Amino acid sequence: MIASAGVSKGAFYHYFPSKEALLEALADRFARQALAGVQDIIDDPDLDPLGRLN
Repeated sequence: MIASAGVSKGAFYHYFPSKEALLEALADRFARQALAGVQDIIDDPDLDPLGRLN
């Protein structure tokens, strides 16, 4: 995985203490992107909870 990204092992471990930390950072990034994609719906005062879910 590190080689295919074109970085050295040392550079990887400079930013991430483990592969698990990388996966956690990726999951966090994807969750933030997903939330940003629906934030307008969540914040819409004209929608009731069912409308927000739909």
